[in-house]
Amino acid sequence: MNVLKTEMRRGICSWKFAGSVVLILLMELVGAGDSFSLAESYLQMDGSLAGLKQAGWILLQGASQSELFLIAVSMTAAFSYASVFYEEAENRFVLMSLSRTSYKAYIGTKVLVTAVSGGCCVICAFCLQTIFCIFAAFSSGEFFGEFMGYLGQHMLLSLLQWAGLAALSGAFWAVIGGISAVVMKSRYMAYMAPFILYYILSEFQSRYYPELHFLSPKEWVVSKYLSVGVRYGALIIAVCLASGVYSAVIRRRVAHV
Repeated sequence: MNVLKTEMRRGICSWKFAGSVVLILLMELVGAGDSFSLAESYLQMDGSLAGLKQAGWILLQGASQSELFLIAVSMTAAFSYASVFYEEAENRFVLMSLSRTSYKAYIGTKVLVTAVSGGCCVICAFCLQTIFCIFAAFSSGEFFGEFMGYLGQHMLLSLLQWAGLAALSGAFWAVIGGISAVVMKSRYMAYMAPFILYYILSEFQSRYYPELHFLSPKEWVVSKYLSVGVRYGALIIAVCLASGVYSAVIRRRVAHV
């Protein structure tokens, strides 16, 4: 348990984690550029509570479902922890770690912390952009209390659904980064490979199998064709499969240290 706490702190309380959050947040806000313009037009046409509600909803939806946001998740979710096992194996620090914990616990900790750190950085960025969008729509403070009540009653469930899907996506790409670092023997591939795979899978599905939406990682998070349940199912299966592969890769690499 102490090893898990130490590794979790290492994965989340670091400058790499903070950098991941900032990068995702910035790309979210850039991706929501058109939404800011559209929301501003709503505010100009209708400054009432109804207009502000619509503007706030447009901002939240635009920031959390933009193409740039999905790209940012695949690019940066692995940044904080995915390369840690590879670096430990290369430096033979694995042997010291195994003296403090069991073989299975070590592997489980590496896989779990990789997934959790990837999901948490996305959640943090998602929460920050939600706060930013709300205050951007209600910079004057007018109707702020009424909108927060409306948010809690009508929009909270959608926001939680988006946040959960985004977190699972971050966990998946972080684990993919960990696998890539070990298999390709480069810590830099932990950061590059997830985005490359995201791009290849998305383009492959759109060009050759446009009707099979579940093949695209983009559709797992934001989709007009797949239900929320199907998207959650696809992401959970993807995370479990990736975690199983990562466990096997770690086990094999440890045997050769």
